[in-house]
Parts: sequence; C-alpha cells; structure tokens
Amino acid sequence: MYAATTDLEKRITRETLIELTDDNHDGAPDTEVINAVITGASARIDAYLGARYAAPVNPVIPIITGLCVSLCVPLLFARKREPVPQEHQTREKGALELLQEIKNGNLVLSGITGRTLAQSSTLNKTRHFSPDRISGF
Repeated sequence: MYAATTDLEKRITRETLIELTDDNHDGAPDTEVINAVITGASARIDAYLGARYAAPVNPVIPIITGLCVSLCVPLLFARKREPVPQEHQTREKGALELLQEIKNGNLVLSGITGRTLAQSSTLNKTRHFSPDRISGF
C-alpha cells in the first residue's frame, strides 16, 4: 500500500475521515475501510505504473504517496454517496493525468527500477519459414 491513515489526515481533517469511514459508529476512523480504499487506489496506481516499472513500486517515494492520497479521498466520499469537493476532484484528475504521463514515458520516477522485459528465446535463430524457404509454395 502506498499511503497510510496519517497521509489521508494530512489532506482531510480527522473529523471528515471519521464521518467517511466510521461504519460501526465508535467515533474513530475504521481501519478496515481505510485499508480497503488505500489498497484499491494502490492497485490503480500499479495498473498505470506497471507499464514502465516493476509493480508494486519499491521504495515508495513521496510522489506515489501523494498520488495515492489524491485517488483515495474521492473514493472515501463516493462510498458514502457524498459529493466530492471540487478541490479533491481536481486533485484526482491531476493524479490520473500524471500517472498517464508516467505510463507514456513522458515523466520518469527517479530512484525506481524500471521494468525488465523477458528476452526473446528465438532471437538470432534460424527462421524455418523465411521468404526464401517458402518461395516455391
């Protein structure tokens, strides 16, 4: 997971976090709900970054945590069917655009190992069906 409850509390107030996650009405943020939302947002990030980087990304750099929080907050509002404040809609949109730029290779994550692709097992081998060998058929 790319974020923690404390990261969410830096973006929204603890009171708001309680309102959006306290399903058992004990007056505290529900850890299971928060972890489920963070896991979902982290998986979404991995779907984008997996095109260029080994996912999950390790080490977790601050930009990834910020992107995760930007994706989590609207999910928290949505689960309670509350309107997402414009600020958080804008942050989510920006996060998705940034992830797309990273996926497309226009931005690079410093300090993160790129994804290695498997080597071809047929590279530099004799071709059985080359144009010269099948020209008479």
